[in-house]
Amino acid sequence: MRDEWSLLGEEFTKRLEDSAKTETLPRGTRIYTQGEEPPQWLYRIEKGEVELRLSLDGEDEVIGYRRKGEWVGWFSVLPEKPNPISAVVAIDAEVRAFPQEIMKEAFEQSAPFAGAVARAIDEIIFMIHKYLQAEHRAQAIDKVETFPFRKRVSEIMKTPVHTCECTLSAVDAAKMMNDKHITSLIILDGLEKVIGIITEKDIVRSIVSKGMERDTLACEVGSRKVKYISPQKYVYQAMALMKNTNIRHLPVVEDGKAVGMVTMRDLMILRSSETLNLISQIEDEADPSRLVIIRHRAIPVFRTMLEESVPPLQISRVITHINHEVHRRAIRLTLEEMGSPPVDFCFFVTGSHGRHENHLDTDQDHGMILETYPPERHNEVNDYFIPFTERLCEMLDQAGMVYCKGNVMCLNPVWRKTLPEWKAQLKIWLRGSDNTSVRYLTLLADIAPVYGNEGLLMDLRHWFFQSMKKRGDALQGLYEEAAEHKAPLGILGGIITEKDKEKKGQIDLKKSGIIFMVEALRILAIKYGIQVPGTIERLKALGEIDVITYADEEFLSSCYSSLYYFLLRTQLRKVAKGIEPDTYMKVYMLSERDREMLTKALQSVKRMQSLLRSDFGHVVL
Repeated sequence: MRDEWSLLGEEFTKRLEDSAKTETLPRGTRIYTQGEEPPQWLYRIEKGEVELRLSLDGEDEVIGYRRKGEWVGWFSVLPEKPNPISAVVAIDAEVRAFPQEIMKEAFEQSAPFAGAVARAIDEIIFMIHKYLQAEHRAQAIDKVETFPFRKRVSEIMKTPVHTCECTLSAVDAAKMMNDKHITSLIILDGLEKVIGIITEKDIVRSIVSKGMERDTLACEVGSRKVKYISPQKYVYQAMALMKNTNIRHLPVVEDGKAVGMVTMRDLMILRSSETLNLISQIEDEADPSRLVIIRHRAIPVFRTMLEESVPPLQISRVITHINHEVHRRAIRLTLEEMGSPPVDFCFFVTGSHGRHENHLDTDQDHGMILETYPPERHNEVNDYFIPFTERLCEMLDQAGMVYCKGNVMCLNPVWRKTLPEWKAQLKIWLRGSDNTSVRYLTLLADIAPVYGNEGLLMDLRHWFFQSMKKRGDALQGLYEEAAEHKAPLGILGGIITEKDKEKKGQIDLKKSGIIFMVEALRILAIKYGIQVPGTIERLKALGEIDVITYADEEFLSSCYSSLYYFLLRTQLRKVAKGIEPDTYMKVYMLSERDREMLTKALQSVKRMQSLLRSDFGHVVL
C-alpha cells in the first residue's frame, strides 16, 4: 500500500503519517464488529496479530489473520457499507491508526489508491466465499448480488448532472463544486455538447504545477479526452471502463448530451459479487488458453446462485456477460498481435449470446460488420481480416467456446461484410426459401454488439426490421418453419422422451421447449417491430401492445424460466460429476414434483403454438 501512497506525492504522504496515531491493543480487543458501522480508523499492524472472524449462526469462525505490515479496517473508506466480518486482536498488538477522513481524501485523490482499496475489499469477499465453500456453508451467504449484470447505468447514475460552460473560469468552477459539494463538473460547448470534464484534482494539479490565473478557463484546466458511457450500458461495464482507464468520474452521455454522472465511489459500494472478480481476471489475462480456466472458476458461483434461488434467467444473464468479456478480451489480444485494423468494424454475437441467455453448453455464434471502403482497398482489408478472424476464433475455441457447426462465425466471409454487402446479403436471404436462409434471418434478429463501432450494428438492425416489415412472405416462411415444432407431450399429457439407446428416457430441454419459445416470440417481435433481443423482454413488449394477454405473459414467462432452471441445474450437476454439460436431462430421475413442474413448463409450447397460429391466421401476403 505504501507504493500506492507514493503516487500521492511526498507532501500528502507526510500528511498521512502525521495524522496517524500509535495505539496499543491488548489481546481480545474487538477492532470492529460484523454488521456494525465501519470503524473511524484504518489500522496498519506494527506488532502482534489480528484475527478476521465471520459470524455464522451466532458463532465466530476465524477465516484469516493479519500480521505486521498488513491492514485492517478497509471498509472505513466506504462508511455506507457495514462490516462484512469482525476483527479481534489475537496477540497483543501495536498499530498505526489513520483517520477515516484523510483516508477518504486519499481515496478521492488517487486512482491507484482507490484500486488498491478495491483489491483489498475483493480479497475479503473472496476469503468469505472460499471459507463458506470449504465448510459447505453456502446457505449462509447472502443472496448473490447480480445487480451489476441486471441493471443499466441509467438506474444508478446521479442526476441532475452538474455542468459548466467552457467560458467559465476555473476559479468559478471550483467555487461551484464547493457550493454544491461535488468533485467534478462536465464542460459543455455552446450547443450543450460534452467537450470535457474538470475535477477538484485538475484544479489542485494546475495550481501546484504552474499556478493558475484568475481568468484561466475551466476547459484549459480540465480534460478534453473525455471517457463516457451510454445510459443503456450495464453497471458492470461502467466498472470495467473506469478500472481500465484509471478514472474516478464517468459522465453518462446520450446523443451527445450529458444526462448523468457515475463516480468510482458509487461503484465501489456495488463491488460485492465474486463474478466481478472473475471479469477483472478476464480483462487482465494475457494468455488466451487460460481464459477457459477463469470461465470454469465461475461454475461454483453459478451453483450458489441456483441454490440461493436467484432466478435462472438472471444467472443466464451473468453467464452471458462473462462470455461477452471473454470475447472482448480475445479481440483485444488479437489486435495486440495483428496491429491496428485498416478499417473500423463492429464485432457482434447472435443466438443465445445476443439474447443474453447463455447456458453452460455454448459454442461460437458471431459476425462482423466492416466500415465501407473503396474497392481498391479490398485486398488490403482482406489480408488483415482473414488472419485476424482465424486467430480470434482460435482463441475463443481455446477459451472453451467451440467452433460453430453451422459456421456462423466471422471467419466465414458470409458473416463478415461491409454494411452495403450485408444489405445485399439480406435481400438474398429474404428471397430464399431454404432452411439455411430462414435460419440466417432469425439469427440477424438476435444480434448484439460486443466490440467496436456499435453504430454499424444499429444501422444493420434497423435495415433488417424495415426489410422484414415489407416482406410478409419471408415472415410467413419463418412461421411455417416454426409451426412444424411439436410439444413433447403425449395424448394423456405424459412427457415424450428420446427412444434411441444412447439417450433413452431423456429429453432435450433446448430442442423440446426452449428453442420453440425463442423462435415463436422472435417471429412475433419481428412482425410487430420489437427490436429488443431477449426472449422475456420480447414477451413483455408484446404484452404491452396487447398482442399477448397479461395471463399468457405471466404463464409463458414462468414456464420459460422453469425450463432454464432445469437446464442449468442439470448442467451444473453434470459438471460436478466431471461430465461435459449438454442440453439433455434424464426424466426418469426426476421427483414427482419436478416432473409436474416440467410438464407444466412444456405445456407452454402448446400454448405458444396456439397464439402463433391465431396471430398468423390474419397475415396478408
